[in-house]
Amino acid sequence: MYTRKKQGAISIIEGTDALTGDYLEELNTLLQECMSSGQPRVVFSFKNTPLLDSAGLEWLLDSLETCLSGGGNLKLAAPNPLCEDILRITGFLSKFEVYPDTLSAVGSYTH
Repeated sequence: MYTRKKQGAISIIEGTDALTGDYLEELNTLLQECMSSGQPRVVFSFKNTPLLDSAGLEWLLDSLETCLSGGGNLKLAAPNPLCEDILRITGFLSKFEVYPDTLSAVGSYTH
C-alpha cells in the first residue's frame, strides 16, 4: 500500500510494497492528488519499498515528466541497495535527483 503525506508544500509518496504494476492505479491516484494541489513538488520515498520492476520504472519516469510539465519535480529518496542497483543498471539513476533520506529530498526544494 502507498500513501501520500504533506510536509509543507512538498508531497511525499511512500509505501511498504514493491513498486510494481500491481500498484500503478493507486500510485496514479496519489500523483493526481499531488498535481491538483498546484506546482507538483513530489518526493518518492523508497524507505520501505523493497523492490521495483519495469512497470515501476516506467511509472517513475512518466511521473517525473508529468511533474516537470506542471512546473514541479519528482525526487527520489532513500533507495535501498537493490533498488539503487536497479535504477543505476537501467540508467534511471541519472534521470532523477536522488537523496539518502526523505528529509534531504524535501529540503532540496528550498535551494
